[in-house]
Amino acid sequence: MATRTVLTPTQRLGLLDIPEDISQAEIERYFTFTKEQIATIRAKRGYHNRIGFAVQWAYLRYPGRRWEPNELPPDTVLLHVAKQIQTNTGQNLEAAQSLENPASELSRYSLGREATRHEHFQELLEIGGFRSYDAAAQKELSQALVPVALSTDSGIKLIEELLREMRVRRIVVPALSALESLAFEVRAQAQESVANSLTQALTEEQKQLLDRLLTYDPEVSSTQILLTWIKQASGKTTSVTILRFLARIQRLHAIGISDEVGRLIHQNRLQSLAREAARYTPQFLSRAPTQKRYAYLVAFVLETTARLTDQVLAMHDRMIQSMFRRSELAQAEKVTRNGRAINEKVLLLARLGKALINARETQSDPFAAIESVVTWESLAASVAQAEQLAHRESFNALEHIEGHYRGIHRYAPLMLEVLEFRGHSSMKSLLEALPILRRLGNDEIRKVPPGAPTQFVKDGWKEYVFSERKQLQSSAGDGSSIDRRYYELCTLTALRDALRSGDVFVKGSRQYRDLEEYLLPQSAVAEALKAVPLETDMELYLTKKRAQLQEALVRVNQKLEQDQLEGVRLEKGKNRIVISPLTSSVPVEVEEHTERAYELLPSLAGARGRLVKITDLLMEVDRWTNFTSHFTTLRQGTPPKDKEALFAAILAEATNLGEVKMAEATPGMTYERIASVIDNCFRESTFTDSLAQLVNAQHNQELAALWGDGTTSSSDGQRFPVGGRRESTARSSGHKNAGPQVTLYSHLSCRYAPYHIKPITTQEREATYVLDGLMYHESDIQIKEHYTDTNGYTEQVFAMCHLQGFRFAPRLRDLASKKLYITGNCADYPALSSVLGGSVQEKVIRQNWPEVLRMVASVRKGSVTASLLLSRLAAYPKRNNVAWALHEIGQIERALFTLNWLEDPALRQRVTVGLNKGEQKHNLSRAIYFYRRGMMQERNFEQMTHRANGLNLVAAAIVLWNTVYLQKAIQRLQERNAPIPPEYLPHLSPMLWDHILLTGEYKWMPG
Repeated sequence: MATRTVLTPTQRLGLLDIPEDISQAEIERYFTFTKEQIATIRAKRGYHNRIGFAVQWAYLRYPGRRWEPNELPPDTVLLHVAKQIQTNTGQNLEAAQSLENPASELSRYSLGREATRHEHFQELLEIGGFRSYDAAAQKELSQALVPVALSTDSGIKLIEELLREMRVRRIVVPALSALESLAFEVRAQAQESVANSLTQALTEEQKQLLDRLLTYDPEVSSTQILLTWIKQASGKTTSVTILRFLARIQRLHAIGISDEVGRLIHQNRLQSLAREAARYTPQFLSRAPTQKRYAYLVAFVLETTARLTDQVLAMHDRMIQSMFRRSELAQAEKVTRNGRAINEKVLLLARLGKALINARETQSDPFAAIESVVTWESLAASVAQAEQLAHRESFNALEHIEGHYRGIHRYAPLMLEVLEFRGHSSMKSLLEALPILRRLGNDEIRKVPPGAPTQFVKDGWKEYVFSERKQLQSSAGDGSSIDRRYYELCTLTALRDALRSGDVFVKGSRQYRDLEEYLLPQSAVAEALKAVPLETDMELYLTKKRAQLQEALVRVNQKLEQDQLEGVRLEKGKNRIVISPLTSSVPVEVEEHTERAYELLPSLAGARGRLVKITDLLMEVDRWTNFTSHFTTLRQGTPPKDKEALFAAILAEATNLGEVKMAEATPGMTYERIASVIDNCFRESTFTDSLAQLVNAQHNQELAALWGDGTTSSSDGQRFPVGGRRESTARSSGHKNAGPQVTLYSHLSCRYAPYHIKPITTQEREATYVLDGLMYHESDIQIKEHYTDTNGYTEQVFAMCHLQGFRFAPRLRDLASKKLYITGNCADYPALSSVLGGSVQEKVIRQNWPEVLRMVASVRKGSVTASLLLSRLAAYPKRNNVAWALHEIGQIERALFTLNWLEDPALRQRVTVGLNKGEQKHNLSRAIYFYRRGMMQERNFEQMTHRANGLNLVAAAIVLWNTVYLQKAIQRLQERNAPIPPEYLPHLSPMLWDHILLTGEYKWMPG
């Protein structure tokens, strides 16, 4: 019989206990009693009964279970409870003395009458409204857990949601095994429900076509099963690659699975099923139970169709971009070649002009004046040459794009045939032009037909699209003088721009869907917003913000006038705000003490030499945390038996050595063993869960608490060059001679724990991904304040971070370059005039508040990621109303933050320190990722994601290992009477690696 468990042994540890590091805010939230409740507690006879009764009550509140005798809560919790139930000072000596040691009184209560404890428990059930975990409660909780189970298979997420629901409903938490059993049943029901949703509408013909994916198709390949052929869709941006992708999309479209089917289930679940299907071999899928097999294949078809569609459109974007870039280069070269001739004609014109002016002033013959400068034959030749140089084609890059027609025309007709484009009413002319391009491409017609739509043709294109200027006088033209090639290229460029802006969308796409499809229905918004710490009443929200902003403006303006802002002054005569550079907060002596501590680490760890092998380090960290247990296999859901291969695979990704070279560098290892682990255990979820295990362990270290309170973090991008064949993630950066690069955007907590990472293209704005890291990690850390560099923010990021409950704190530079917009009259704050630009348009916020809340709820619920939503909003070339409203909210938040930035030097210092920690993380990552000159060779996004996650995981392991052994080194130095002064400890960093041997022969000795 299968074990009805959903948690790993590590996840079970302490799950139903009060955390030792519980925050003061949580203590006050869960363990503060009302006056009436305190009176009830004080009514018990004897202080030991009062403290015991109160502790039982506290445990029923959080974690929600029954307190066990001899169980001692954390000291901070016990003291908080004891202080509340103390009787009036001076009137009860027993209580006053017991307060000094409430633990002893609680122990006395534990050893007392069991009947008394049971009576107290029953009384608490009645007065607290608590219920037992019975059959009715199980049914109620099962129904509440279904929405979560429909979105994820994660056992820990299900249990955490179950515990939350039990606390809200005041149901006493039973043994953990009972919770796991319930979660197991609900998860099984959810899996069956998801399978039903995906397969119930399948026809017999569709089932046959799905089964055919698991067989060979001679028309496609005689060596590859059709599913394998479809999965191997990668390559650089060329017409041939786009045609290959379109052929795969055609094959998937032929199955006839409507993309509406995918909306019947949670998108996380759909993507998870699709990833599993892509990982499984065709042989395994063919042997799977019928319904499960079809569910996997349907999910694969939907997600692969969306992925390939997005890749085709992204490649089309790059083809158009490349066309313009090369045309501009050709134009620049042509101008350079003709520069001498143009200069000669300009000089001739200057000489002729002088001669004619002189002739007029002296009333002499102008023709003679011309002849004195140049002969008529030479003048005629110069005029002819000037006409040629000044022709419109010589000074417009559009002249040269015709040479790129063949490459784009090669794939465009099939793209327009395979993909279904839709759009807003303003795009009617463009959408009507697309069928004409299809007909032209398929040779159904040879010329642009009369009456072809041209309203979308912009001014810069008109003189090329229309052969004769007279065509501009008509509304559409009769088509007879429309240049076919320029018409096609103009239409495809307009399509690219409309896709970017969101005015045109594509059926079956994920990146280019209609924005409306991403968002929750209005009926579901209110429920989703319950999880967001946000004032949803628009007038109350604006009133509060208006008051906060006015108060801050008055205060900062006055302090600035009176020169009372530390490190900030008003430059005399220029009315310009100047912020003095921050001085380093790290004492110079810290480096010496850091070296002393790090010198001890290898010997404390039992290393034979002066260096610790990375293999030994990873195995030791795994013994502490068992983080590798999260790399479960796809089929059995259990950790892999070949742990040596798992370690080798992780390190192969992290160091950029690769599977083949890692197998060669590891005695007894084979490529097949490493590849098997990667195929079966490497998923985004397994990396995320294992990283969370390391992050949680590092945050719980005593030394880590000196580096920060655990509620702040920073994020920044780190660029890595990309070599070899590459997919859409590799882009040429804007830096001269930089070549193709990919950015790894990572989040780092104030305690140095790298809790999130994501590869993005270098052309994507990093600010778009700030919220993804804050919201989509699986660790226990609760971030409240987040730092980025100057280019890591936009007004919409300010708004969305605030609306989701995070304080966004970017480093501000050059304040005058971006004006602040406020709710009030700028003239009332003269000292701030250089940074004030106008008033926030509250009317826009009011008009679009319901839609703003809908976006916030959709991001919180997971129907759309924050990065996707923000990127779509940022792409609108025209001012979208909701994007505009978010921008105005962001103006308010940016103004409040900027004023705080001017007023609070501690904030400026915190941001700087946080970003400096991020730079240390970059240095560590660069040191780990050193093979192949630090150049990524991966060909697709999934492989790049594995590289990024492996790198982050090993960095987190090193940080945890360093933290643990730095603490031991500090203790050893104290024992030697050479302690590190306490004031230097917060400046020690666990990001150093000189004591770690990262290269060489990798041996994995069992611990």
